[in-house]
Amino acid sequence: MWESNPTDPKLSPRSNGFEVRAGHQTRCASAIGHTAIANKGFIAMANEVHKHETRPIIELFEAFILERQMIYNATPNTVKWYWAGLRAFTPFGHPTTLHGVQSAMVQMRQAGLGIGGVNAYVRAWQSFCNWLADHGHIDKVRIPEIPQPRTIKTTLTAEHARAILRVRLRTSTVLSISLPALRRVHTMFTVALDTAIRWGELASLTRSAVDSQGHSLTVRGKTGERIVSVSSGALRAIERHLATHRHVLTFCTRNGKALDYSDSRRDLRKLFALAGVPADLAEWHSLRRFTARQYIANGATVRDVQVLLGHRSAATTEVYLDSDSDRQRIPHERYSPLTRLR
Repeated sequence: MWESNPTDPKLSPRSNGFEVRAGHQTRCASAIGHTAIANKGFIAMANEVHKHETRPIIELFEAFILERQMIYNATPNTVKWYWAGLRAFTPFGHPTTLHGVQSAMVQMRQAGLGIGGVNAYVRAWQSFCNWLADHGHIDKVRIPEIPQPRTIKTTLTAEHARAILRVRLRTSTVLSISLPALRRVHTMFTVALDTAIRWGELASLTRSAVDSQGHSLTVRGKTGERIVSVSSGALRAIERHLATHRHVLTFCTRNGKALDYSDSRRDLRKLFALAGVPADLAEWHSLRRFTARQYIANGATVRDVQVLLGHRSAATTEVYLDSDSDRQRIPHERYSPLTRLR
């Protein structure tokens, strides 16, 4: 996610792409003579690149993007992230060797870009390089990321979640948010907390995808279409919200258009503030981690959490859990075959 700041540009990876505050322009590479303009998730490089270098790589990149969209169902925000990676490496001649990429990484760091920002670009570029190698255009290259010190961040707690669920919704002139917008984001928070679905799945949820009798939602996201269970409480919240409009999308603007991630995150921050919860905890993706860890705390297995999150691999699910403390909460005595066979 690109946090646009005129003096301190920072980049941190998110599955939903980059977020840029409207009206801001961020210079991230002036120290090496290049200017990057962050605008709606794209990084437009100001320097010129030779045409004989640019056209072939652009054609290949467009083929890569098309494949990611058609075969792997890459979301629009993920596509923006890929394009940002391409444009970040454009000033350096689109390097496809380890030496070339690492040289570009050094110059990015010298220009003031943070470790998280460089690593986010590298991950996007690594995906494209993998595709190039798979199609025989280059030799396989593995680009190691810059090591980052592990930091323990303040996370959402059960007390925080309870305060948000119970907050009295009212128009706030201080927070500059209307009551309908507040009710919408509160319902989205409720559903995300209950189902752990991704923001993209939440924002693309259609009216017809809500199965009240089956207590399920049919969502479509980066792993394709899947059916997720929904509790009675969350289902009631969805039904109340659907009664306020007639649009196809469950969560949408007043005109029925798709929500913008930046605007939705802004509304979530205001909801947190209204409930007296620190606004810096307001991240849609953090709700997935919170729900996953609550599942473990309530006695679920890692496999249960994997199904909940819609992960193809249990290894991905592991990332969402604190390896030590979360596993200590698993009721091993109850599940162990040794206990049952004695």
